[in-house]
Parts: sequence; structure tokens; C-alpha cells
Amino acid sequence: MADSKLSALTELAATPASDDEVYIRDVSELAADESKRITIANLTSGAPTAHAASHVDATDDIQSATAAQKGVATAAQITKLDGITALADVTGSNAPQAHAASHQNAGGDEVSVVGLSGLLADDQHVLDAEVVIAAKTVKLDDLTATDDNTDLNASTTKHGLMPKGTGTANNYFKSDNSQGTLHAASTTVVGAVELAIASELDTGTDATRAVTPDSLAGASIGKRVVQLKIFDDATAVATGDGKLHFFIPPELNGMNLVDADAGVSTVSSSGLPSVAIYNVTDSADMLSTNITIDASEKTSYTATTPPAINAATDDVVTGDQIRIDVDVAGTGTKGLTVILSFQLP
Repeated sequence: MADSKLSALTELAATPASDDEVYIRDVSELAADESKRITIANLTSGAPTAHAASHVDATDDIQSATAAQKGVATAAQITKLDGITALADVTGSNAPQAHAASHQNAGGDEVSVVGLSGLLADDQHVLDAEVVIAAKTVKLDDLTATDDNTDLNASTTKHGLMPKGTGTANNYFKSDNSQGTLHAASTTVVGAVELAIASELDTGTDATRAVTPDSLAGASIGKRVVQLKIFDDATAVATGDGKLHFFIPPELNGMNLVDADAGVSTVSSSGLPSVAIYNVTDSADMLSTNITIDASEKTSYTATTPPAINAATDDVVTGDQIRIDVDVAGTGTKGLTVILSFQLP
């Protein structure tokens, strides 16, 4: 048997006895000491013993399966699987079992549309209050163009939209929603009329415009002219204050002095006759530049220096006392007349 290979040895057909020996090579030893022997009893001394009872419920359970670890399915997990049809494929993109009722109104897993955006496939019930709120945010000019019909037109019995215009110039809507034509007024036709201004009244040829109190007062026809004879035609003009006094009548109340002029019967051969207008009641000169008549001239209308009204003291009221003063008489001047014009402001 010397130098025989292990593979050449006779195989043991029976169950080995506990004291049967097996030869091994212990690589942890030196070469001279690495040949060792062990018995069958040594090999079987570490074998597991029967312990099935330790793995029954609540004794030494195999770990249960969880989301974090593999294991045996629990009773609760098995119950959740009971509702799945046998052999049903629930992996990947396969559709789940029919369960629409659970998501419907009053279902166990009812779906709420609160917070969703976009349009739903079917018409949905809208609360009246929601309609009112939505309507208040819409402006007429945000709506599409209206149809060409009279469904919503206003009438004498209800409010509504204004009817469509005719496009005819000078047409207007009457209270019954019909349309009329606005004609120009004349002496025989009632209609629209333009108001005249003061200059048009002065022209006096316009037969279509209407006169207003303001335009009448501002026109020449609205002026009140007063002529005062200070010296008669045969009397030489003399200087001095108060050559004539007069009082403002009610017809001139509230008016302003707008023009002041003078004339003589016999012209001055030299020197310029000069006349001042003084409001005794207000203690104020009414002219900022006196009336003057140039030498050899009959009136102040041709004066080199025209008279000027003092705008701060030009107004008069009923009863005001007005005084005529002659500051310069001129040479050989006779017959002085003063002309004053008053008009409403």
C-alpha cells in the first residue's frame, strides 16, 4: 500500500464508524508535521441538530419582508394581495383592475378637482355665485363682436343696447329709439343754431346765428354812449377841475368805461387841449392817459397820443359822481364836447 494514491484506495461502501479515521494535510504546520488524522466523530461533532420548532410563529421567526429588507411576507402583506386576480400581471405599464367607483362622488377614494387646471372632458356644474364673480371680471370691450340683430335693443318699456346708427350725417336718436334728422334752424324751421360772437353782431349781416346776452353786451350795440357839452360853441375853453359833473344812472350800473374822446367847435391854433375824467365817488382818475386834441384838429380821434383807460378804476355803479377836468385849454379853442362810452365787462 506504500506510495499508493488516495484515488487508488478502495471506496468505503458502508456508513463509516465513528472511530474510523480520515487522513488530512494540515497546511498550517511545517512540512514534516502537516500529515494529520481525524475521526468521523470529529467531523460530525459540528453538524446542526433538528430545530424546526424554533422557527414557528413567535419563537425564532425568519425576518419579515419590509421596504428595506428581504424576508418572508407577513400576514398583513398577504391580505393586501388577496384582492388581485390570480395570475394577473401587475408589473410595468399594465393597467390596474377596474376601480372607477372608488374615485367617484362619495367613493372610498373620491377624486377632488380642487387645484386642477385646464378643461375637464365633460360639462361641470357651476355655482351661480361663481358665475356672478366671473361676469364681473369681463368688460364689454373684451367680448367678441355682437351679431347684427335687435334682440337686446332698448325700447320704451325696457333698458337695453342702443340701436345701430344709419350713418346719415346730422341724425340723432329720439326717446322712442327712432332716428331723426337735425335740421338747421331758420325763421320757419325749428332746429340747431350756432351762437353768434360779438364781432358777428357788429357786422350785422348774419341771418343764421343766435344772439346771446354775452355776445350782445360785447358788441357795439351793447355800448352806452354819453355826450357831455362842457362849453358851448361860442365860449372859449378854460382850464380847471369840475367844469362839469354828472351822475351814473341805473342803465349804466356795473358797466366799465371803454372809450373816452373829445371834440371842439373852434380848433386850437397852438397847444393841445387836455381833458381828464375823475370819479369823485371813488376818488380816482379813470384815465391813465388824458384825452388830447392835436392843434388844428377838431377831435381826439386823430390824436397823436390816443387816450388810455385805467383798467383798475374804469368801473361805475349807479350814483357814482363823475367830474370833467380841463388841464390844458389850447389857444383860441371854443366849444368843448366830451364823449364817453360804457359797456358791460
